[in-house]
Amino acid sequence: SAGNTSIQIMNSDGSDKRTLFQKEGFSAMNAVWSPISEVIALCVGKYFQRVPTLTGQIALLNADGTGFRVLVDGGVNNGFPSWSPDGEFIYFDSDRSGGTEVWKIRGAGGLASQVTRNGGLVPIQSADGKFLYYVKDGEREGLWRMPMKTGGESLVHPSVGRLHYALTRRGVHFFT
Repeated sequence: SAGNTSIQIMNSDGSDKRTLFQKEGFSAMNAVWSPISEVIALCVGKYFQRVPTLTGQIALLNADGTGFRVLVDGGVNNGFPSWSPDGEFIYFDSDRSGGTEVWKIRGAGGLASQVTRNGGLVPIQSADGKFLYYVKDGEREGLWRMPMKTGGESLVHPSVGRLHYALTRRGVHFFT
């Protein structure tokens, strides 16, 4: 029905398409596969309803569609999960502190900890684990990065928007 989205999987040739997650009245999006296991992190919320509710959960799901479990909730908007390269942490953005910031939580669960203090959305850790990349909206718009060991942040490029970048071993790919 309207407002529902699901997580589906298929073989690379298009065969064996099947639904891994679908829940009436909810949307599932931003599914990302763990680099070390058969677990998928995703956002689940009521985003695309006639009157959307901007609260979202970060959930985990086994790659065979079993074992759905909520990892991060709290009645706030949590979104855009991404795994650390070693599969230990999930980075995500959340407005739980008043503004939208980057947070992290162990993939096995536990308490989430705040990573950024000056805004941050759509976090992705570099493949070598040395930097965390994220975007910002508003007056400080653009792509930013933070060294994982020392903190601090620097602007990488001002023209990169919220959903307009991908981080690869070869660099940052984006469109404007």
